[in-house]
Amino acid sequence: MKIDREELYRRVWETPVTKLAKEFDISDVGLAKACRKHAIPLPPVGYWTKIKHGKVVPKPALPQKGTVLIELDASRFRASEPTQKLRVNLPSVAVVVPTTELPEQFGSYTAATRKRLLKDKPDAYGFVGSAGPVVFECRLSAGAVESACQILNAIEGALPMRRRQARPGRAMLAG
Repeated sequence: MKIDREELYRRVWETPVTKLAKEFDISDVGLAKACRKHAIPLPPVGYWTKIKHGKVVPKPALPQKGTVLIELDASRFRASEPTQKLRVNLPSVAVVVPTTELPEQFGSYTAATRKRLLKDKPDAYGFVGSAGPVVFECRLSAGAVESACQILNAIEGALPMRRRQARPGRAMLAG
């Protein structure tokens, strides 16, 4: 689709970019990129709310660049179709977390994760983390390592029932 630069300028100040992009059958990000490329000022964040409530918001002038036809490439900036969610029904497994397990009794993934977490230096926010092929991927506060390892060990203990379906992987824990 081709549109005159002045016309596009007028339209983006009359209609929110998200609505205008749908009309042009492109994404709002693609439309904003085209405007920036051709020096077309866009309404700032909050502009439409202010207009809705009767506020007067100054509109910057369109910088002179001569009459230019802008091509809005729908194939390049087309709004993506929403993806369908894949639903997988796996049988549920009860995970019981005993609080008396000793580190020597931990499974191999949990033991390796614990070792890595205890070696890691806390970052500026007090978090430590582990990632890799033989550890659980996690990021948690340094003070929560032992409790988290109890939970990870219980999860690892429940995993052998599912080994044919998936490998142990990510655990998102905060504490």
